[in-house]
Amino acid sequence: ALLPAYAKLELGVDEGVLTVLLAGFSIGVAIGAISSEKLSGGKVGVSLPPYAAIGLAVMSVELWFATPPAPAEGAELIDRAAFFADFTGWRILFDFVLLAAFAGMYVTPMNAVLQVESPDHRRAGFIACSNVIDSAMIVLNGLLVLILRGAGMDVRVILVVITLSGIPMAFMVARYAPETTIGQIALKIWPRR
Repeated sequence: ALLPAYAKLELGVDEGVLTVLLAGFSIGVAIGAISSEKLSGGKVGVSLPPYAAIGLAVMSVELWFATPPAPAEGAELIDRAAFFADFTGWRILFDFVLLAAFAGMYVTPMNAVLQVESPDHRRAGFIACSNVIDSAMIVLNGLLVLILRGAGMDVRVILVVITLSGIPMAFMVARYAPETTIGQIALKIWPRR
């Protein structure tokens, strides 16, 4: 949701660059989804999502560092050729692909657990509930972005803030993966009852 605003306001790029970044994001999600199966050894569980959430946070901070100062208001938009003529353009694309890959590694195992662990006779209801919650969170996220933008916060800062807010959830999920290092740390900090 932040990508179009990030592209225009923070990078000062045109629709051609935005299209490449969106394609990179889509490819990254696919890489993350496929990688989640390989990294988990084909086992359905929540051992990977906490690490993926940390990866999301790291990549959002890296993207923040990679982003050059915002262009002056009213400056001409940069096209694909100019954007990718510089190393910074390739770095930002690479960051987006990795950010999306970590998102795919986060979401895919969580959806698999939902499908495998839900009772057969209630699976459709569980998935429907998950979709409703996901949709509600997308709307709330959009409202949060509007509020933060209205308060004058830069788009790249909003991206970092929203991504970092997922770390507490990563630790909560990690408590259900005690075989992992992060799960052991999470259980020491926040034991399950």
